[in-house]
Amino acid sequence: SVPGTTPTPIDYSDDKWSYTAGANYDVTNQVGVFARYSKGHAFPQFDNLRSGVTDVSTVDTYEGGLKVSMPMVNFYSTVFHNEFTGLSSVQFTPGGNIIQNGGAKATGVELEASLRPVDWFTLDGNLTYLDATYDNFFSAGVDQSGNRVQRQPRWQWRIMPSLNPDFGGFQPKIYASLQYYGDRFS
Repeated sequence: SVPGTTPTPIDYSDDKWSYTAGANYDVTNQVGVFARYSKGHAFPQFDNLRSGVTDVSTVDTYEGGLKVSMPMVNFYSTVFHNEFTGLSSVQFTPGGNIIQNGGAKATGVELEASLRPVDWFTLDGNLTYLDATYDNFFSAGVDQSGNRVQRQPRWQWRIMPSLNPDFGGFQPKIYASLQYYGDRFS
């Protein structure tokens, strides 16, 4: 504790149910489609509780996609939409704490692929496009609706080549990763 301050006990208890429902369908032995819905929750963080903010956030997630699996290639494509409500955070400033609360929505596409042209080489990659904006979200009384969610880039991608040589039973994996994150702010 800090000298000259009075500790403030925090007593918090809550519970929520989360669930998922999904379906997979194999179109062929190599091609499948899927759909899923889930509802989840996040309980307040310590700084929120310390500031008296006890909101429990909820996320509803909808996603669907395509899966392709062949001997030399795997490919996955997912379209998703998330709706967040009850988001809360506390921003500490010299002038006092600012409580931020509201919701957000995020819609995007994820592509992931793996190419194995020979036994000793693999090229993996993924690409994500995300449109995440605040929805009915207020910070210090100012409506932030329509603004991009902080720390969430619109674009990001990664390419990962790897070598898997076989030296008489010794099989090291040598890999690299090249990645890109688009503009993001905090």
